[in-house]
Amino acid sequence: GTLTSQNLVQELLVKAYDEQGVDVQGRQARNDALMSVMLSNLTSGGQLRAKADALLSAAPTRHVQMYFQDDRLEALVRHRGLDGSVPSPSSGDLTAVYTQNGNGSKVDVYQKRTVTQAVQLHADGSATVRRTVRIENATPPYNGLGPDTKFGYTTRWATNLVISLFPRGARVTQQPESDLPATVKKDIDQAGRPFGQAAVVTSPGGSSEVSWEYELPRAAVRDGASLLLKDTIAPQNTVNGFLLQTTVTAPDGWTLQRVDDTQAWYLNGGQAFLQIGIDGPLVVQLRAVHP
Repeated sequence: GTLTSQNLVQELLVKAYDEQGVDVQGRQARNDALMSVMLSNLTSGGQLRAKADALLSAAPTRHVQMYFQDDRLEALVRHRGLDGSVPSPSSGDLTAVYTQNGNGSKVDVYQKRTVTQAVQLHADGSATVRRTVRIENATPPYNGLGPDTKFGYTTRWATNLVISLFPRGARVTQQPESDLPATVKKDIDQAGRPFGQAAVVTSPGGSSEVSWEYELPRAAVRDGASLLLKDTIAPQNTVNGFLLQTTVTAPDGWTLQRVDDTQAWYLNGGQAFLQIGIDGPLVVQLRAVHP
């Protein structure tokens, strides 16, 4: 048949679960043939740069990532923001949450993710933050032969390692509880950013939550007579974006204001709330003012 941007995920991933894995070899053969056609069309007829630009314009940011051993090529893709790097802001928060599949399935295609953050801002520009990651496993019912073994291609169960990345200087003060306690860990990554991780096992149609609390010494920077609070958002390149819910509470006696009207913060004196769907990198901002 014909593949389009509208039916690609349905044809290549979702239908495989409708088939209950009865035609795995046939599906692999068709996917291999499809890859050959795509590569042939992409590389034939010249104008490779124009085709690459068209591909990048069609794919949301961070959905195309490249790595080259040749330093010149690597510098080229880094210049275009295609090296998959995660930003390291010098101030403000970093909302970077990722999951890794741990049970050999592809049910991540059904995953719905919500990141909820409660930020208590202090007068010196520091903040105490609680980040909660909710994973919904919105799979269709299992109707295969025999019981669902919770592992392998056809399972409807999801096992995910949830990784929460924080900006340099952040200090994790509380880690999540997990049914797999050996997976709970905090450390520093190769760029000097703290991170926390914990695995969750989520039933079909169910949900799981993990939370971290952390201290941010430079959540906001002085901007004249006010404090400017920033959050740099670096999403994972999943099929579905995620829902971000942020509540900011100002220090006593302070009020919160929008930086501009492009971000729909709901303001109520010393509190502000933002709910927004995230499908690409973004920086959200908020201003705290002391009378």
